[in-house]
Amino acid sequence: MTANTSTHKRIAFRLIILIVGIIYSNSLDCSWHFDDYPNIVWNTRLHLSDLYPQSLTQTFYTPTTGDPQSSGSLYRPISGLTFGLNWFLGQDQVFGYHVVNVMIHGLAGLLIYAIILLLLEQSPVPSFSQYEGHAPSIALLSAVLWAIHPIQTQAVTYIVQRMTSLAALFCLLSIYGYVRARITPSMPGRVLFFSLCMLSFGLAVGSKENSAILPAGILLIEIIFFRSRSEQNGHRKNTRNGNRLWLWCLTVLVLSALLGATWFFLNGNPLSILDGYDSRPFTLWERLLTQFRVLVMYLGQIVYPVENRLSFIHDVAISKSLTDPWTTLPAILLILSLAGTAVWKWKRWPIWSFAILFYFMMHSIESSIIPLELVYEHRNYLPSAFLFFPVSIGMVKLLNDYDRKSPLLKQVITLSIAALIMAMGIGTYSRNRVYQTEKSFWEDAIAKAPGMGRSYHNLAADHYEKMGMDDRAMQLYELSLQGKDMVPKHRAFTYNNMGNLYQKKKDYKKAIQHYQAARSIDPSDETTAYNLTVSTLGSGDSGKALQLIDQLLTSRPDHPEYLCLKGFILLKFNSDMQASTYFRKALKSNPYHVNSLFYLGLALIHDHNHAASEHFLKQAMRLAPNDIWIHFGRIELFSVLQNRSDLDMSLTRLFESFPLERIIKSMNSMRTDPLSPPLSYGIIAKNCKERLGNMACVLPNDD
Repeated sequence: MTANTSTHKRIAFRLIILIVGIIYSNSLDCSWHFDDYPNIVWNTRLHLSDLYPQSLTQTFYTPTTGDPQSSGSLYRPISGLTFGLNWFLGQDQVFGYHVVNVMIHGLAGLLIYAIILLLLEQSPVPSFSQYEGHAPSIALLSAVLWAIHPIQTQAVTYIVQRMTSLAALFCLLSIYGYVRARITPSMPGRVLFFSLCMLSFGLAVGSKENSAILPAGILLIEIIFFRSRSEQNGHRKNTRNGNRLWLWCLTVLVLSALLGATWFFLNGNPLSILDGYDSRPFTLWERLLTQFRVLVMYLGQIVYPVENRLSFIHDVAISKSLTDPWTTLPAILLILSLAGTAVWKWKRWPIWSFAILFYFMMHSIESSIIPLELVYEHRNYLPSAFLFFPVSIGMVKLLNDYDRKSPLLKQVITLSIAALIMAMGIGTYSRNRVYQTEKSFWEDAIAKAPGMGRSYHNLAADHYEKMGMDDRAMQLYELSLQGKDMVPKHRAFTYNNMGNLYQKKKDYKKAIQHYQAARSIDPSDETTAYNLTVSTLGSGDSGKALQLIDQLLTSRPDHPEYLCLKGFILLKFNSDMQASTYFRKALKSNPYHVNSLFYLGLALIHDHNHAASEHFLKQAMRLAPNDIWIHFGRIELFSVLQNRSDLDMSLTRLFESFPLERIIKSMNSMRTDPLSPPLSYGIIAKNCKERLGNMACVLPNDD
């Protein structure tokens, strides 16, 4: 390695990191979005409090639903581990997660630079000698154009898509290891780099399953960049034979890896890859046809990445046939023409062919027959890694051609390239702003795809409900039901959320109507069934509520929430002993279930087991010190016990912890809301009035 080459590499590395750091600097405080919640924020398996091996390995089995009651299964363990480590260091503060995502993106850019540099300088293909002296510039320009492209923001700024970027990083490291193994003359060196290739491939698959297609990409590199082109007659035959043996070994390895990954991820049932079409608005054939148009859309976004073409949600019409919509057949012909030309001309245009074939190859899993969502921009992250390789060659060639012909034109071209880089960087920086808040995120999606209902639903749930603006949330839920993308499952979610809003308003009749609408669409959804049970109890029909909760317990007899609700209903019936049995069962499933601790404490007050009651109420208070009902429960207990010192302490803590308006409102609900805890209003009101003294007139009568 010459001093100039070494210096150029150091400058290139620093420049790539600097540029990535600048254009993603405004992403570090962007909020959580969409799949971030079930995969990270609500996923207790990732919430590490220590770094013991048992705690670390639990992140390998992160359930996709984020349900802490789920036993979990192996799911993207490497990605899960990194999220767990992030949680250990900063819990739910987004800064650390974004820092790691940006670092992964920067490292991926460095690997693209390193791979292209190796391919241009070390490949035995004779035609590559024309790039001698320009390889560092081509590699740097390729890496920078890829790293700053606005389409990458979904894989970098959207936190949960670290799964995509991390898998891509390890894929690129695997490619780097393979290329180094092919150009290293010594056997120990080859073994070392080939081991790096295999290890990185395993880490990539452990980050996201679609990395299983990588061996096909490596085979493509072998065919295009390492075919025998020796011009020395004495070594030509041996070189060809060696390359041919290497190619056959690699082909066998590729097929073995693909078959092994298929068997592992699909549990030995390849047809299970098609499971899920029953919840999609398209069939297998329709998805396959539509993906040709989606690929054309992706390529259009890469070529012309203006802000109004980028979105989290896209309104893409489903292709029903080759002519519906009419753009389906042209899209198919275009994609097949590009791929066919790349195969036909791979010897004449090796780098262009490699870029195109690698792009389509890396899209082949997510953009084919698997019943995933039709469009997501982050799917371009790895496929686009080498698309700017031939583009950069063209740019550098233009500069070189005009270096002598016309220095003025060379300056114009140089400024144009600089302007392109600046424009793309600004576009990425601007795109990051969309991710700042839930409101900006979903409003952007609505503006670009107003006919898609999920954006309205998520804006209502993730922003307006959290802000307490329930009326606006209800309006958005109504709009979401009209969306063309609202499959039955999504419509059921929306009806359930609308029911929640009515339940919050104590309008149990309308809440029941909406829960029943959701149940008519998706009878198997337990969340809606549970909410329906609560509203039925709130409406005063406790008998029906018992029937509904018993149905849930039939399918999930150990579920703490269901057991607790059954106990609560019985407690309302003054069946204290029966209720206590269910609360204890709930605590056996989850010893930290706050409501079960609290209600068991109340049941034991009624059963005159005051010592045990104090024990459980104390535990509940420790776990949920901001729950006003637990404060009331302790006041009732100490009043019954006539324990003046603890009663005074509990009253003091109540009035220090909550505003008077909140206390009065909660006390009123004891008499009016069937869902309020079965506390003694008279006892609590009497003690609060005594504490308030002259302010007692603001409290209602204790009749």
